[in-house]
Amino acid sequence: MQATERRAKETVFPPGFRRGGLAFLSVAYAIVLVLATHYPRPELLLGRYGHADKLLHFVAYFLLAVFVAAAVWAAGRWSWRAAVTVAIALAAFGAGDEITQPLFGRTADVLDWAADCAGIAVGILLVATASWAWERGSRRG
Repeated sequence: MQATERRAKETVFPPGFRRGGLAFLSVAYAIVLVLATHYPRPELLLGRYGHADKLLHFVAYFLLAVFVAAAVWAAGRWSWRAAVTVAIALAAFGAGDEITQPLFGRTADVLDWAADCAGIAVGILLVATASWAWERGSRRG
């Protein structure tokens, strides 16, 4: 990595985030997400938002994708292959999340997984666009 690109990346991510802060945030968020999606009485967690189930799935996995993709970018490993790998890994994580919910008195729903995948795609696209724009801007500057 050239010195200009390294300085540009250092201004995007503070040192703590480059040294694993985003990775820790990603893992912590994934744990909370699994606990929430396996809670036997979701209506207690969701309250009046229970009707927005698909939107909640989309947002939850959008955030997970942003955290994971940003961690990969901050580590200096962002590429189209990394983006595809993150997408596949998170889609598999979402599928596993849905498949195991019946063990906790919940129902698995393929449409929930579709909403998860849509959130993953949009989250990765957001980080990819930010990465591209940031790298392009740092080359001009």
